[in-house]
Amino acid sequence: MSTNPNRANISGKTLKLVLAALLAAMALALKPLSIKLLPTVRLSFIPVPVLIAGTILGPIWGALVGIVVDVGGFLIAPDGAWNPFITIAVAVVGMIPGIVFNAKRKGVKAKWNLLNVCAYVALLVIVISLFALTKSIKLEDGVVSVVSPGSLKWTPVAWWVIGAIFAAFIFYSIVVILMATKKKVEGEKLNAETTSAILFAVTCAYLCGYILIEGTALAVMYGWKLPITYAIKIFQSFLSIPLYSLLVMLVYPVLEKQVKKLQ
Repeated sequence: MSTNPNRANISGKTLKLVLAALLAAMALALKPLSIKLLPTVRLSFIPVPVLIAGTILGPIWGALVGIVVDVGGFLIAPDGAWNPFITIAVAVVGMIPGIVFNAKRKGVKAKWNLLNVCAYVALLVIVISLFALTKSIKLEDGVVSVVSPGSLKWTPVAWWVIGAIFAAFIFYSIVVILMATKKKVEGEKLNAETTSAILFAVTCAYLCGYILIEGTALAVMYGWKLPITYAIKIFQSFLSIPLYSLLVMLVYPVLEKQVKKLQ
């Protein structure tokens, strides 16, 4: 029986296209599930499928899924004016994990644990510095309030939001400490190197995409105070980064196994 040598390659490309389409559709379906946490900031689950696309399928597919998700979401349910820089931000969120994992698959040796510690410390120092310089957070009469970057008015933050961010921050801190001391933090199906690489990829993607690019774009578009915008977004990142990383870690082993079959 004759076989087509290109069959596996074609099947592999088809599988990637199908996975990309499914992940994009999943992200669009998750759009209504966003939760308002802080002024001008919502916790959205849209980034999770985009991050997974980059991690599993590579930087090009990850970026394409991000573009489709942002443009498709705007066309389906417009929320203000379309901003191409926000589309770029979502594309970057999909692209960066692809770059990290392409390097990992090619055998590039990186000290993921050290990189995670550096990223964690940098975010912590920056957010504390920004809040101190802008004086945009306060505790008064048992109520935590932050300044809205647009109106510059104080907005109370619900205690469940503070609790969720604090709990995620503690979890994030413990994971980073365990990585720094080279203790095992992985599950049975995910090795330590992959765990560290996922956390680093998600951290870089969130920092570059949602804090720097999207934060700057929103500040310019709506006239927000940029330092306050950065401060609020980084503050939220201590919930978003560990949550997104955990969700990607749960899905990664299953999808990675399927993609490898047809590569």
